[in-house]
Amino acid sequence: MSKEGYFQGALSNFIFEFACGGAIRHLADQGYTTKQIADHLSYPVSYERVREAVTEYYLAEGVLLRTEPVQGGAQPKYIYVQEHGEYGKTSFRRVLVDEGGEALEGEWFKRSVTERELLDRLREYNGQPGTGKAYVSCDFGRMNGEFQELEGLNGRQQEYLEGIRWDRQRMYHLLNGRMLEITIQLCKTGCFQGSVYFERTREQLVLER
Repeated sequence: MSKEGYFQGALSNFIFEFACGGAIRHLADQGYTTKQIADHLSYPVSYERVREAVTEYYLAEGVLLRTEPVQGGAQPKYIYVQEHGEYGKTSFRRVLVDEGGEALEGEWFKRSVTERELLDRLREYNGQPGTGKAYVSCDFGRMNGEFQELEGLNGRQQEYLEGIRWDRQRMYHLLNGRMLEITIQLCKTGCFQGSVYFERTREQLVLER
């Protein structure tokens, strides 16, 4: 890229950030879809540019992951626990912690479950506040290279998924309220294939087919 092209690109990014970067992030935090965000902006910007910005923000915030949670994709936090050895020697051990500050130890436990078992676990998670983070695997970007309509999703759910730039690989989405609703619906209609990861219990539930 020439110096002039680099300068023009940097200037365009600066103007975009100054004009609407903060607004995009704020509206995304409020649960707006990419289409809704684009419609709310007073600065003229394409839907694709907003889609790119929303996706990058979700990646930066850990709403979206490119790496499986069991491989550290969720960017874990640690505390150091003081321990005393047999002869009184003091040492510090690094321990993974969850959102509430409680220590999480041990390997992830991978378990195959039926559709009914997974639905029950998702509903249980939905009904219990403070259960820690959970992620669901997403293959939307690998469906023939483009996002495909999925049976049973309403227009609002479809619009949300279309507003993310899915890589052509498996990605992982935080199981927040919106994605929990989508995952439950996909399970009900037999369209879900993949895994759900519960950080607090260190479970990876794989749907049997």
